[in-house]
Amino acid sequence: MLAIGTRPDCLPEPVLDVLSDIAEQTALTVELGLQTIHDATAEQFRRGYGFGQFLRSFQALRERHIRICVHLINGLPSEMDADMLETARVVGRLRPDAVKIHLLHILRGTPLAAQWRAGRIPVLSQGEYVQITAAQLALLPPETVIERLTGDGAAEELLAPRWSLHKTAVRNAIARHLKYTDTWQGKNFIP
Repeated sequence: MLAIGTRPDCLPEPVLDVLSDIAEQTALTVELGLQTIHDATAEQFRRGYGFGQFLRSFQALRERHIRICVHLINGLPSEMDADMLETARVVGRLRPDAVKIHLLHILRGTPLAAQWRAGRIPVLSQGEYVQITAAQLALLPPETVIERLTGDGAAEELLAPRWSLHKTAVRNAIARHLKYTDTWQGKNFIP
């Protein structure tokens, strides 16, 4: 098996042709960084491509029957719960093969670190992350594989949120929240 992570704006036709050839020889997943469907948010962190570009690349991969994993990030600057939920709802309707959910990390030496230190960028608490991630799972199709529920930065580089270093605790908190709220992946999915 092979997994290739890339940006949606790095898939011109010749690259798609090579990926198609690879997919004929072995199980292939192309992981696309989306983070958010909201272009205004993406411009703030200089993602470099719009949601329309993501959709074109997603469709091109789908037409070639290549397995697709979409990456989402919760807690991006200026995004509210409704924005993160809308991202999950729209991505769910695309029916990706897999999704990886991450949270915003503030790392030393980055522009975000300076903004965070100045108090201009809040980070999600563990409880907030657990609630929004559980709500997103309910919006995703039950057949979509959830390959990641959290991530962490390198401990020596991570400024915030430090709670993200305890991945097992975060995953367990999400599982408890799902059970407590009688929620499951796909519960609120609308095709």
